[in-house]
Amino acid sequence: MLTIENMKGRGLFGFVWAMALTAFALGLTGCETAGAAPQSSAEWNVMAVDKLEWVGIEKDRERLPQRTPEVLSFGGSFVVEGEDGTSYVIYWPTKDGLTEYRDTALMLASFDPEKGPQSISRKRIETGVFLGEKRAQGYVSGIPMQTVEGEKGLEIWYFHPYERRLVQYRVANGERKSWDFTEILPMYNISWTWGSHWLDFYLEPGESTVRFSIYRQEGVHFATYDLETKEWSEEKLEMRSSPWIMPTKEGLWLTTLAEERLFRYARDPQAGEWSRMALTPVPIRRGEVLMFLDNEERLNMLLWDYGYSLQLTQPDGELWKVEYVKTVPKEKARAAGKSEVFFAVSAAYGPDGTLHLCWFDPLEGKLQHLWRANGTWYEEDITSPGQVYSTSMVHTGERLLISYVDMADESVYVASRKAGAMEGGEKFEVPPPLHYMPMGGKDVSWLHLVSSRGDTERMKELLKKGAHINGADSRGASPLHYAVLGGAEEAVRLLLDRDAFVNATDKSGRTPLHAAAFANSPEILEMLVAAGASVGTSDDAGSTPLHLAVRQGNVEAARVLLDKGARADAKDKQGRTPLSIARDSENQELINLLTGL
Repeated sequence: MLTIENMKGRGLFGFVWAMALTAFALGLTGCETAGAAPQSSAEWNVMAVDKLEWVGIEKDRERLPQRTPEVLSFGGSFVVEGEDGTSYVIYWPTKDGLTEYRDTALMLASFDPEKGPQSISRKRIETGVFLGEKRAQGYVSGIPMQTVEGEKGLEIWYFHPYERRLVQYRVANGERKSWDFTEILPMYNISWTWGSHWLDFYLEPGESTVRFSIYRQEGVHFATYDLETKEWSEEKLEMRSSPWIMPTKEGLWLTTLAEERLFRYARDPQAGEWSRMALTPVPIRRGEVLMFLDNEERLNMLLWDYGYSLQLTQPDGELWKVEYVKTVPKEKARAAGKSEVFFAVSAAYGPDGTLHLCWFDPLEGKLQHLWRANGTWYEEDITSPGQVYSTSMVHTGERLLISYVDMADESVYVASRKAGAMEGGEKFEVPPPLHYMPMGGKDVSWLHLVSSRGDTERMKELLKKGAHINGADSRGASPLHYAVLGGAEEAVRLLLDRDAFVNATDKSGRTPLHAAAFANSPEILEMLVAAGASVGTSDDAGSTPLHLAVRQGNVEAARVLLDKGARADAKDKQGRTPLSIARDSENQELINLLTGL
């Protein structure tokens, strides 16, 4: 699922989202009221806002003890600040005094971070936004929503997922106005979730035209609707998956996950035609994406895949770059009984350009504040909740505000801290970024890939544009690793001439020399050793390049390594030597080579 937020100003746009945490939600139970705020750090003030529930949830817990908390985990929250300085959190679902079975309320709570829980004031915005009237109508996966500052203050615009009406809600006086789209947007499927999966919208503040992206049975459509004239215009696009609207510095973009890539579609202002461009360099097989804008209204993305890494993607000059900000060790996750992990994450830019992230570490059980200032990353603990699913963050200039849902007690919380000098955070290291260049269509040019292909001209182009020569991919491999595994001698020579780190290690501790031994590339082995590669270095399993060469039966690679000083009696962590491996495989040629016969 894709999540969109505007982090530049005080508003939000796009849709408010949630996704079931099946592995975490099973068997959870709730209480009648929101729990006490969990213990927080000295810098952060945490307050419980409200209990998440629906009318008759107790009955559903008895009938569907596993499914009920999973469905509830689709609830969510968004924090926002009005221009008058009032802080708000928008959240759902809750009962708020409703009595009809499975009815729910969309709520707005104002709060003062300085005054604490006694300052919280709640009011209902809408009903019936989470569960359908009939069981077959399922539940929503997100509420398309946007906040803007209007003539009378903060306005919340949202699309009711069941009644199919666009609503303008004025916070100051509770006034509302709605536009009915029942005939224009009929429900084509009542057996699954609604909300952000099938519709998104964007309203430019001060304008009367609303832009829609709609997923219909026959595909994706882009539409405009004039709030004053009620004129509707619609066109079919060449997309098959749900798109989301993102206003950027370059104009209005539609973004969609398709063909294991994140694509952006943009209309040429002259020709009026739509073009597409891949925005991600590597396949996205399973994961989530958060998109947000920096202070220059350029698109930023946070991807957290089920390969246990949190990736930040940003424009960098003429290129884009990917940083692997946080990684959960796969072995540690599996030892904890988690075959997959999910990162609840949100982001906000400060006026000074500092990037702030909020993320929940699923293994440590900590909600953390991460920030990058002058190229250095820092982290601090906010609190230790039970299980956070969704978070939202906004930088007001004076404060950082965060809302989050804790599924352990099924409640929504807000956290705040002063946004002055960030003191007390601990530095942490992030691998060098991976750079790439979108080329239009599905093509993405990135240094790792062109290095593996030996495309030295494209390599020189990317390096000239600022690509990091030691950038790391999701496995920690550098362009030099790729060039070596691709057998691209000229690419290896180019990278070494440009001072690529010859002893760079991936997440398994393997160097380019390991790669050359594995690939049986004696010429490249010679080049790497001449550039300073260590023949005796061992990976996380204790294997030297000679271990790998022997294990693969690569006689020529083993010969070069022995000539360069590799030891035939070096032991890995299981006590095996290259010679014992050769004997176990009964490779007489390698046995003779290793014993000097």
